[in-house]
Amino acid sequence: MSGKRVRAIIVEGFGTLFLSFFILGASLSFGTEQNIVTLFLIAIMSAIVLAILTVILLPLSGALLNPLLVLWAIFRKDLSLLLGAGVIVLQFAAALLGAFLANYFFSTKSLEISNVASLEFSQYLLALIFAFGLVFIVASIRKLDFNANAAFLLPGWLFISIIFSEGTSTANPALTVARIFSEGVLEINPMSALFITAAEIIGAFTAFLVAIYIYGYKLKKIKLK
Repeated sequence: MSGKRVRAIIVEGFGTLFLSFFILGASLSFGTEQNIVTLFLIAIMSAIVLAILTVILLPLSGALLNPLLVLWAIFRKDLSLLLGAGVIVLQFAAALLGAFLANYFFSTKSLEISNVASLEFSQYLLALIFAFGLVFIVASIRKLDFNANAAFLLPGWLFISIIFSEGTSTANPALTVARIFSEGVLEINPMSALFITAAEIIGAFTAFLVAIYIYGYKLKKIKLK
């Protein structure tokens, strides 16, 4: 593996850590009371952080910062299956570390598993829709060649996801799992996180199929190494 590729992977890990830290930190800072003002502030802060990270990391690592986008990169053969799987594991680990740091700085409680009520089915459906939209936006960026707008489109979609799902969807499985271990508006219990993650993956693969149909993307043999 080249030094440039190793550096890109490390950068992705740090980027995901910072993304998780600031989003969950914002959630903790506003407590557990959920209202439109709180959601708006968390959503706008999350979008700004993602925009900054995207601008900085795009030329260094592609600014994936999301297991769904890594799956897209594997689908496009930009990453091999083994390398992509390694990046996804790193993203989950970094997101969990970000949750730990957010709890350390913004909460008086230790890292513990959330026990909030389970989500309704409609929230899982919304998670699927927002994951679909995220991957389809990336497919459109790639096909229509307007990469410069990635710094605005993806953070904008994150903002919409948080607002319209009432804080239950960030269209990012790594953040979804990390939210199990953090209180605040965005906290989620383990069972709901499992279903949200499954819905996000289904939404991503549905977007793959739609991109194939609309943009003429061709299925390629995935590289193993």
